[in-house]
Amino acid sequence: MTILKSDGMGSLACLVMVGAAWVAATGETMADESAPLLGDQESTFFSGEGHMVWLLEAAHDALYSGFTSLAERLFKEALNSGELHPDAVPAAMLKLSSALISEGKFTEAGSLLDDYPHKDDGAYRLRSYLVRYQRGEREAVERSFTTLAAVDLEVADKPWHHFLKGLLLKDKGDLEGADAAFLAAKDMSVSDAQRAEFETHIVRNRLFAGKVDEALVADLKLKTEVFRGQRAGYEFARQYAIALDQMLRTDEAVRVIESQLRQLTVKEREVEDQFLLLMGLIAGERGQRGRSALQELLRRSSNREFQEIALHLLSRQPLGGEATFEFATLLDEMISLGQHPLLDSIYYFRAQLALNENRLGAAEADAKSLLERIPGSQLRNSAMRLLAYIAWRRDPPQYRTAADYLNQLRNYSEDPEEKAMLGILIADCYFLNADFERASETYASVAVEKSMGIDRSTLLFQRVLSEIRAGRLEDAQAQLDDPKALAGVTPLRRWQAEWNLLTQMKADGDISGALARARRLLNRESSLAMSQDLRLRLMWLEARLSIEAKEPEDIPERADLILEALKTLPEESLDREVITTRTLLLKSEAYFQLGSIEEGLAIFDRLRGEHPEAPSTVLTYLIEGRFYFGMNRLVDAERAFKTLAERYPESEAYAPVALWEAAIAAEQRHTNTSYQEAIKTLEWLANQYSGNFLVYYARLRQADLSRRLNEFGTAQLIYEEVINQFPDHPERYRAEISLADCFVAQAAQNKRRLGDAVAIYERLVYLPQTPLDLQAEAGYKWGLAKVRQLEVARGQEIFWLVISRLRKEHQAPEALGGQGRYWLAKCLLELALLFEQERRFDEARSLYADLATSGLPGKNLAEAKMKRFAEAGR
Repeated sequence: MTILKSDGMGSLACLVMVGAAWVAATGETMADESAPLLGDQESTFFSGEGHMVWLLEAAHDALYSGFTSLAERLFKEALNSGELHPDAVPAAMLKLSSALISEGKFTEAGSLLDDYPHKDDGAYRLRSYLVRYQRGEREAVERSFTTLAAVDLEVADKPWHHFLKGLLLKDKGDLEGADAAFLAAKDMSVSDAQRAEFETHIVRNRLFAGKVDEALVADLKLKTEVFRGQRAGYEFARQYAIALDQMLRTDEAVRVIESQLRQLTVKEREVEDQFLLLMGLIAGERGQRGRSALQELLRRSSNREFQEIALHLLSRQPLGGEATFEFATLLDEMISLGQHPLLDSIYYFRAQLALNENRLGAAEADAKSLLERIPGSQLRNSAMRLLAYIAWRRDPPQYRTAADYLNQLRNYSEDPEEKAMLGILIADCYFLNADFERASETYASVAVEKSMGIDRSTLLFQRVLSEIRAGRLEDAQAQLDDPKALAGVTPLRRWQAEWNLLTQMKADGDISGALARARRLLNRESSLAMSQDLRLRLMWLEARLSIEAKEPEDIPERADLILEALKTLPEESLDREVITTRTLLLKSEAYFQLGSIEEGLAIFDRLRGEHPEAPSTVLTYLIEGRFYFGMNRLVDAERAFKTLAERYPESEAYAPVALWEAAIAAEQRHTNTSYQEAIKTLEWLANQYSGNFLVYYARLRQADLSRRLNEFGTAQLIYEEVINQFPDHPERYRAEISLADCFVAQAAQNKRRLGDAVAIYERLVYLPQTPLDLQAEAGYKWGLAKVRQLEVARGQEIFWLVISRLRKEHQAPEALGGQGRYWLAKCLLELALLFEQERRFDEARSLYADLATSGLPGKNLAEAKMKRFAEAGR
């Protein structure tokens, strides 16, 4: 079986595209309800994550360096993730097929290639021919192969064209022509690993050439015996073993080689190397005997080519299991010796093994050793890519370090496509490191490079986003207003960049400025050569901003213009239902703002009848419910919210919110019956959407409502369940203090409950993670509980402890929120009242004066107390 390999099949162009897409995905991802008019096809551009581009880079390097088993795993991980951008999938499929072909998995490679979308590509045809050749379709391959020109292939694929040519010549009996073709493949190799692959096949071709029959086998056996121990005998023994293997008598061939190895002397090292290589080729690297022979070659041979073949074959073992352990142990041994002709490859393979096991420190150490000890290695760039990948994989990621390694790579590279791809990765690293100004500068430098593989639309988008994140909105606007920068930018990307800019302007409070920009863009259609679909998007955005600016007067008319303009666009250019439903929703919101309620509700009815499953239709129930809630029509509001949850239970985005708001609407009616109704609705939310973030708050609210209904036992159970179910929730302390409050309420029937409450309050005061506002509340309630336990002196100490601690340690009241200020004031007031009851008027007066000048709530009460003290002469 001929075993093949590729070390660079495919183009860097796909990585350029994925690299830019990656950080775009980490940028302003647009929520469906906030950024309509995207459509499913367009919105998928944001579905990828940052690790995809790095995963593809790591897989490419593993393939390039000959570590095909690791390359196979990484490419499969990328393709099976569902996160790879569709445009990058074909290139990843080709490279995975290369790894599979190299490992002899021709059936799997063929199945993968059957799904490849571009079957006219030379890269696909070449791989398909290699697989079909191995399947025995040799005559068909020979007929088709003549139409595939090497000039149409990429540099890394050209050697494989010569290799396949050699196989076909060999089948015709032209051994000299086949050897020449194999040598040409070797000479055109683009890496040490690829050269070792072809060297393996050249050796195989020369060893296993010629026809074999039983007469030849018998003759070689006789000559091996006659000339045993002589140089001629060794040659006859080699031929005898090869002949046996070709007659499929592999076990006999292995025994012949073992017999010869046992009788060799130290002086016959060259002959020993030949037999060890033959053993490796015949027994195979998957078997223990073959592996042992290859390992011995790597340890002791003086023939570099044989060692390269041995290392190449050993590196192809499937990851995991005994073979991987043996290979790792062998690499350790070779490195410990300090010198080896293939030391750079050995370091690199060991780094890849460590990376596969997520031992990032060990992988980094080996990659650095490679660079330090063999600075001129052909694996230098691969080692730097590996170091960049490791820096990105760190927790937390070391983006700046990754950028530094990528910068070094970029300086070494002379390929404009690769330089552009690396430049984008560098800019992405700066972006993720929040160095937005430098990211923008790097994106700009890449944009002026002459590279065919650059996605200039995404590049502009990312540069504008960097300027926005840097707070340089004027620079972002300048980019979007520059006709040169906009050259070649797709309408979709222009729209997304404008959306991010206008959204940030709105977030900064400049709604009028955002609206003015949207209108200015629409008025400059001719100068910007704006496409009709971009104009349509901006028309919608202008209407959306007008709603936010409370300027709804002409929106119904403009909504009708959008719907009319939609009819002029090709069917496939935009998602018509998305645009139609979102525009109608805008129109209804405008009617509600204008007070034209019937018109707004009529649009809701239209949406529900004509587009029952559209996201905009789902939103109509939320908008209707909130409208009724604002009018205090609580029953109608609750009905609208529940209708959404009943009709769209699969809506994870809206149904839980609707149930939450339905419960609030019920609660606001303030009757025991409505409280019970709210509890049932919250139970519906918690059971139906157990993974939603609202479940915590729903459970907490259920317990609070149970307390209002004086069902303290039920409330206690729910609070305890919440604490156990959400131990790491950032607001778990609210559940704890509410549980303590519940214990206080039960203390009249069970005095021990007050002690339980005190323990919780005390813990919350001293726990460093407790928010300051809650510390103030817990402190007040702790002190009050001690007073209820008739430990007045202890209560006074606690009140003063809380006052002193919050003021001295946290510079309260500045560090406190409204709730914290309220509870701190209560501590001051309660302590003053206790002093007053004990007729300690000087101390009480001092506290009242303190409260009056502190800026805390209760100033008027404190001043009134001080006035009464003065009138009484106290």
